[in-house]
Amino acid sequence: MAASSSRDDPKQQGDYDETLTDTSSNEELLATIPKGTMDPVYEAKALLLNKAILDIGMGWYQWQLFIVIGFGWASDNMWPIITSLIFTPVKNEFMPSKAPLLTLAQNLGLLVGAVFWGFGCDIYGRKWAFNLTIGITAVFGLAAAGSPSFSAIGVFAALWSIGVGGNLPVDSAIFLEFLPSTHQYLLTILSIDWALAQVLANLVA
Repeated sequence: MAASSSRDDPKQQGDYDETLTDTSSNEELLATIPKGTMDPVYEAKALLLNKAILDIGMGWYQWQLFIVIGFGWASDNMWPIITSLIFTPVKNEFMPSKAPLLTLAQNLGLLVGAVFWGFGCDIYGRKWAFNLTIGITAVFGLAAAGSPSFSAIGVFAALWSIGVGGNLPVDSAIFLEFLPSTHQYLLTILSIDWALAQVLANLVA
């Protein structure tokens, strides 16, 4: 009865309508997916989580994550560039009959890594997926430096590319999970690391 009488009261009706409007506008601000396009229970949970992240804001943890993910983005672009930079020296040293197989090995590794870790990050967790893909890239990248033959460096190129291909879909996903909607533009700024990786790789080469 109290709720009904408060709604019927013209003086309080305006306040009630204003509250509904404010709530609706907040939901529109927090929602990253148009309302009504998914299961309502899941939508309510996502709205609650987005609001919590927005209330927390951009803290020190998010800035640390921004730096770490930046290294991941740099690595993702650096290794394909490295393959193109070492192609001619590798060809001159080992004299393979089919040198383009090195590029093919890399691309196959990227495909396998993207497919496996694209699903694997939802199974094993994005933190594990991110760390493992970076580790795989580092280990097999170092191993490739001591390759005794063209076949060996081709195998190592495929293996390090599994890490690179897997890290590509994980980077942005793990960053956006903890990023408030007011700072999602930082995902675009991460592209600077992509460009810096090219510059660094070419300078070292």
